[in-house]
Amino acid sequence: MKPKLLMLLFFVSSLLLVSCNKSDDDGGDAVTLNGIWHLNNVSGGFVGVDVDYDRGEVRWNFNLSTGVLSVENNLEKSDPEYAYSGLETGTYPFDVSEINGQEVVFIEGTDNGNYMVTSTMLTIDDRPADGFLRTFER
Repeated sequence: MKPKLLMLLFFVSSLLLVSCNKSDDDGGDAVTLNGIWHLNNVSGGFVGVDVDYDRGEVRWNFNLSTGVLSVENNLEKSDPEYAYSGLETGTYPFDVSEINGQEVVFIEGTDNGNYMVTSTMLTIDDRPADGFLRTFER
């Protein structure tokens, strides 16, 4: 009986070791602009604003394969924070380019600033042109 138990233990241990996959530990989400981003904060500008947004108030969905940005802006136009939320609800053509070593996003052909992406955060920085720093979360 002991050899059968030992054989079974060896078989189960082998299965567990073989089923382990290094890619499970590689950080998960790919780092890309593609996908849904929730506006979290807007800061900067000439007057130095600093506005926080609740998740779901403003959502941007970048589709790299089609070059279309879909925006869902759930703020009322009378809300003072609406002025800094960026874009109205709708779809916009966009493109990304590398300029002087910086990744830049163009929406409807207009430079919207340098962008940086991590697996959970996107920043679009237009502050050098007295613009805003927009921070998004996945």
